[in-house]
Amino acid sequence: MEITFNTDAYDSPNKNIQRRRAKRLIFLLRNLMDHGQFTPGIHPEIERLMSVPSLALKYVRFVNREVGMSAEGEKIFLKNKNVALQYLSEVKRAEFLDPKVQRRWYRMVCRDPAVAAQWCKSFGRLTEAEEEVFIKDMCAMKEYAFHVIRGKFPEKIHNMILLRSFDDMGKSAWSRERQKQSLQEYLRYVS
Repeated sequence: MEITFNTDAYDSPNKNIQRRRAKRLIFLLRNLMDHGQFTPGIHPEIERLMSVPSLALKYVRFVNREVGMSAEGEKIFLKNKNVALQYLSEVKRAEFLDPKVQRRWYRMVCRDPAVAAQWCKSFGRLTEAEEEVFIKDMCAMKEYAFHVIRGKFPEKIHNMILLRSFDDMGKSAWSRERQKQSLQEYLRYVS
């Protein structure tokens, strides 16, 4: 027997109250699933209650892992790059369903070296022109070199990385030290 209920009761003008209600709804749906009374699938009436990316990720993780969210519902993940990355890993896809959302996501990836390195670990390599993003962050550059390309960057980018070593690499002493250490590890790895 399938149970149905009115999701409008979970709506609230107060965002904090709505988030708490959405968390309770996720818990309820998970329990219903465990008892065979709820079938995962695309449910826009439930997706609209997921007002922040972290809630949408919880919904997918605990209720809708096999299906993910609708193309319309996936737009919520553009608000947070890290949660979007977790969502794609959760549903085991490299791309979002909506091509417009995917283009915006890919532009975000190509601007943030840390997110780019994590995304590429799971889904593949960037183009040579896009790999220039790693010049901004030596830690992400090292991760990308070690886990994605498993070697040296193309000559142009490698030379840019070497030139970057002469710059001030961070605002704090800790950050500078971490960046320099990552650069040294990369250079030892490729030599």
